[in-house]
Amino acid sequence: MRDEKDSGTVEMSLPARRGRKPINGVAMTAAERQAQYRFRRKAAANSGSRKLDAFTDTALLDRIRLELSDGDTKAAKRFIKELSRRYL
Repeated sequence: MRDEKDSGTVEMSLPARRGRKPINGVAMTAAERQAQYRFRRKAAANSGSRKLDAFTDTALLDRIRLELSDGDTKAAKRFIKELSRRYL
């Protein structure tokens, strides 16, 4: 705080607040952050990319889970093979 009558004082520069700046000026709730994470994860798993290198490990796991729940074991094996290729 600066005294208006004192011309010799300089405005203090305070350090910036820590952390990421909130979107739209308001911090997200934990539920909003989790919903956004789930949306991004689902979008990554459902990407139409034919290249398996484009998928992250998490997206590959989600695709394996999706293919097995749909009953398509052939497609699930393809994703399992890619995941094992990366780590074996």
